[in-house]
Amino acid sequence: MSSELNSEFMHVYDTLKSELVHDPAFASDDNSCQWVERMIDYNVPGGKMVRAFSVVDSCQLLKGEKMTEDEVFLACALGWCTEWLQASLVVFDDIMDDSHTRRGRSCWFRLPEVCMTAVNDGHMLRNHVHRILKKHFHEKAYYVHLVDLFNEAEFQTVCGQMIDAIATLEGKKDLSKYTMSVTPCNLFLPHSTFNFLNTLPMVHGCRTFCTTRENACNFESLFDVCVAYLKFTMSFCLICSNCRIFEYKSSYYSFYLPIACALLMFGENLDDHVLAKDVLIEIGIYYQVQNDYLDIFGEPNVFGKTGTDIEECKCSWLIVKAMELANEEQKKILNENYGMTDPEKVAKVKELYRNLNP
Repeated sequence: MSSELNSEFMHVYDTLKSELVHDPAFASDDNSCQWVERMIDYNVPGGKMVRAFSVVDSCQLLKGEKMTEDEVFLACALGWCTEWLQASLVVFDDIMDDSHTRRGRSCWFRLPEVCMTAVNDGHMLRNHVHRILKKHFHEKAYYVHLVDLFNEAEFQTVCGQMIDAIATLEGKKDLSKYTMSVTPCNLFLPHSTFNFLNTLPMVHGCRTFCTTRENACNFESLFDVCVAYLKFTMSFCLICSNCRIFEYKSSYYSFYLPIACALLMFGENLDDHVLAKDVLIEIGIYYQVQNDYLDIFGEPNVFGKTGTDIEECKCSWLIVKAMELANEEQKKILNENYGMTDPEKVAKVKELYRNLNP
């Protein structure tokens, strides 16, 4: 994104925030307005902004030439809608996971003056998305499709959260269910199948896997991302019985949603881009696997949060692969230590992971 576009992007954020804080339907006192403004500033910006940049850059690629001032505003507004949705989901996720840090600082609900008010704040952030869509897209022909898209994205995500939660209910630990089953890979496709990447703007949806944003804008490096993914699926064409967690929790709203927003804005029918959706969902699963690894072995000062997958007995990619590769003695160690908060037990699981690494 150019510096000029980035500046406009932040200007749109200020505009949207002001509209929401001073929404006539809100009509509240100064204290409430200050709370909402602070809550938005604390939770919405500050991340990597991958989803938002995906929308804006995708719109620019679909346009094929410089966007008009109105198009830039709408593209930025849609980008911010994805970040508002992300913010609401993060607030709820941190509460459910009893997390302590997010983006290098305390989770919103951990602030002494916030606590469980964060539950209502999460709902408010989610409703802000519809306030933005209604104000700026209500007269657009694709408005209903946008609303459906965001509703579907949220539904998919909360389904993933539910599957994740009930798979790790306290007192019901059963690592034997974290198994692998052979499943045909959806994307064993020839090179020619990826021609759509020339025009389908999934650039920043994949930037996590590219060295730099400049490289991410290059088709060959983007194709390399897809090749890397295919090698991954060929090596691990074994899907966890709880693999839907990976798909539902992040693939839809992190990878497909931003691109679908841009396609709708420029008059595309999403039914004509099913292959694009399939690829984006699959790459999202790949991303979630990487995220599971970083939860265990990533540096908190680099990634902005402390992972708790082991302590919470999460059905992550690492435990699934560990249960597949472990011998009986190693499985015993996992059963005795996985899902425990004792630092020594957590360390034993991490050490076993390292030993199982080929």
